[in-house]
Amino acid sequence: MSETPKPNESTQTQQSPQGSGTGGQTSFISLKYLSLCILVIQNTSLVLVLRYSRTMEGPRYLSSTAVVLAEIMKFMTCFFLVLYGNSWKFLETLKLLKHEIIDKYKETLIVSVPSFLYTIQNNLLYVALSNLDAATFQVSYQMKILT
Repeated sequence: MSETPKPNESTQTQQSPQGSGTGGQTSFISLKYLSLCILVIQNTSLVLVLRYSRTMEGPRYLSSTAVVLAEIMKFMTCFFLVLYGNSWKFLETLKLLKHEIIDKYKETLIVSVPSFLYTIQNNLLYVALSNLDAATFQVSYQMKILT
């Protein structure tokens, strides 16, 4: 005659949610460092390219035009991501955006204040890059983290 296990006894071994071994942890750490490296390269190249474009000879572009075009590109990217999230249903996406932006106008107004300040900051970024060398700009721009 075999005994049935008591409720507090376990007949199965439990595995950690990340699976067996340390493979999940190792890939997370490498992804973290990869992301850090990509962000460092992106920020450094952004400053160098903007600095070069603002100091080269010839007619300059308007910084406000560059900021507006960058914001339009961000909007288009976000729109296509929302469209993809709605299974490429255009009318449903427009209804969702109307509901989230127009119907919730109080939240939109609250978010518009930081976005306006962000636009001013981006315009001032071009002014600073026109007048400072790249190293000085990068150090002073990263000082905002400390404040």
